[in-house]
Amino acid sequence: LFTLGLTASTTSPSGLQGLNCKDCKLIANVVGSLFRSEGGINASTEYVRKPVCDAMPAELECEKNIGWFWRVLSTWIFSTEGWFAPKYFCMDVCPVTKTSDIETENEIDVDSESDKERRSGPSCKDCSQRLFANIAFMSHKDILDEAVDNLKKAKFCETYAETKDLEKCNKALEIVVPVGLTALSKSGDLWIEFTCEKDIKCSN
Repeated sequence: LFTLGLTASTTSPSGLQGLNCKDCKLIANVVGSLFRSEGGINASTEYVRKPVCDAMPAELECEKNIGWFWRVLSTWIFSTEGWFAPKYFCMDVCPVTKTSDIETENEIDVDSESDKERRSGPSCKDCSQRLFANIAFMSHKDILDEAVDNLKKAKFCETYAETKDLEKCNKALEIVVPVGLTALSKSGDLWIEFTCEKDIKCSN
């Protein structure tokens, strides 16, 4: 559904030369799973609630609908093929297996890694820098416009909203996606270093 991570991963911050494919894929998979988890969805819902509802017109009843709307939206945006998908998140550090199309170009070829790479984990600096750089792209207008457009093309509202509410749902998408993701782009200080240490087991 999304090529969001593709844009985000092709520009890496300086100083990440030590991040190998296996470590990058580990970061992507762990963080993606956390964002899709019950706790992750609940936490992100509460984080985006105020900015989203402040931007939402009264007729869309944000406080009543933000819970289910963001929950469903999160399962799409942060799916295994979404924002933190390794084939996008790690595009610059993982070997290319084929060049016939974008899907095969982004395959992760862990077998090509050296024994040294397999034994080592990501440094805490590389882990946090990669994640901070990645989520910064959540505030880029072109990416946000693409996200809204892709959701509409995928008939998100036709899938989850009643026919009589389709117009409201599509209007909500145009607010919730850019405002919600922009809010998340600024959330790194709350979770990135902790996640790198506790869940990814980075090394100092």
